[in-house]
Amino acid sequence: MRAGCVLAPLAVVLAACTTTPADPISMIPPNVQATVVAEEKLREAREQANAGDPAARSTSVQDILARARAEGAAPAQGGDGAQAPAPAGALATGGAPAAPAPAGAAAPTAGKPARTAPAPREFEIVFEGTTDQPPERELAAFQKAWKAAKVSDKTQVMITAGPGGGGSAFDQALLANRRLRTVRSLLPATVNARQHYDPEFVPDTVRIVVGAMD
Repeated sequence: MRAGCVLAPLAVVLAACTTTPADPISMIPPNVQATVVAEEKLREAREQANAGDPAARSTSVQDILARARAEGAAPAQGGDGAQAPAPAGALATGGAPAAPAPAGAAAPTAGKPARTAPAPREFEIVFEGTTDQPPERELAAFQKAWKAAKVSDKTQVMITAGPGGGGSAFDQALLANRRLRTVRSLLPATVNARQHYDPEFVPDTVRIVVGAMD
């Protein structure tokens, strides 16, 4: 009776001693589990760092921790949480690269204004009274100016005449038309001339505009 009572607790103890838990870490008290696991990972890291190099020196804990911080470091942040600016010449994150200049494109010249079309050349002949022939001084001045202008063949020319002096509006228009024909005869036949009477134009005046047809 006494022997049975002694053997029963002993069997329980032996059964407990022969049972191996599935996770050996569970046998470690909770307050030291984190330390043991950390030491095991550091040991594995040392072995991986020195693997295959017989002359490798022992990697310290500080080296392993520094390497881990470098690999898992977050992007640098400014004081207010904004991302630090990229170094000069670097492409900003998320920005599209600048489009390359097309081959053969000329670089813009700073400070050089764009070329503009030259202003049309103008000549005027002022008539007197009711005659359709210009005064001698007006004719000489016009011929001299026209020769100096060196107008080329087939140049567009607009001849505009204002109303002639005296008489009715009809008479003024007739005189203006005769003056237009006179001035046209003074121009080379090779130019592309167009004649126009404008009752609102300066009276007794004929204007020749070179390079404009409007």
